[in-house]
Amino acid sequence: MKVLVIGGTSFFGLRIAEKLVERGDEVSILSRGQSRPAILDEVTHVRGDRTDEEGFRRLLETREFDAVIDNIAYTADHGRIAYDTLRGRCAQYIVCSSVSVYKDVPRYRMLYEQEVDLTKRVGEAYGDGKRALEEALWGSMADDLPITVFRPTVVEGPRDPAMHAWYYVQRFLDGEPVLLPREVPDILLRIVFAEDVADAFIAALGNETAYNRAYNLGGEEVFTLFDYADMVRSAAGSSAPIVACPVAEARRTPGLEAFTPGYFGFDSIPDIAAARRDLGWRPAPVQQRIRETVAWLLSLEQRPDSRGYAARDAEIALARSLLRSRR
Repeated sequence: MKVLVIGGTSFFGLRIAEKLVERGDEVSILSRGQSRPAILDEVTHVRGDRTDEEGFRRLLETREFDAVIDNIAYTADHGRIAYDTLRGRCAQYIVCSSVSVYKDVPRYRMLYEQEVDLTKRVGEAYGDGKRALEEALWGSMADDLPITVFRPTVVEGPRDPAMHAWYYVQRFLDGEPVLLPREVPDILLRIVFAEDVADAFIAALGNETAYNRAYNLGGEEVFTLFDYADMVRSAAGSSAPIVACPVAEARRTPGLEAFTPGYFGFDSIPDIAAARRDLGWRPAPVQQRIRETVAWLLSLEQRPDSRGYAARDAEIALARSLLRSRR
């Protein structure tokens, strides 16, 4: 297949491009060229900035593809301009949206693709932008250019620019107790990993069942934040204790007024049955993916401190105090 990846030089966009090359597709990547991964030597590099509307149109209006995968569409204009430009020049437009479109759905339950109200705006820029993007795309939908939309939850994995897991890995590596929020109801997670996201996008290519459909993407398992921390601890080879503490209590401690653990408040639990059914998609077990992610973090020569690590001494002191009081 002749495939264009818009935003294919980092994280899961890069992994999509790599997998396409590995399977023998004719791949182009549209990017600004600010980073130069090795993959650019194996593909056609279309240098451009998708925020430059006229330049974006000019770059694509004379090119044809079997499919376009768009990883960096964030607004209604991004969607409309790409869709209008690609009509008649592309057989399928695959777009990365987000579970953030479900921001108004009640917490602690499954999220289903058909329940989202794309017309609502809830005052959260990223999620509202993705809603507007999807609203524009579905409103522009035509018979000659089918759309496939993916809504991944938070994505982790090797080359994660946000280094989500590093918050916990860094703390487990220092060997001291790690504070985790104890809230009621508990924090539930269904994260997804870059490798599995790439597999889902590729499974949709040329798959007519996926035409004009939206799919949630999440990992195979739903688990608590304590489960997640325990898996990260094991992967990091640490035996540091995990200490439960309500966030409000931690924030009353001098030095921890801004205490915000990794994944605190995250509550997106997308149903992934549709992607499993239509695409034959099977994400790998979360423990395997966490081991891969932690191994990548440990391989890095330079790692900035994670969020809040400057207050680590205060975290340790509170955790030790809690441990003593519970003996």
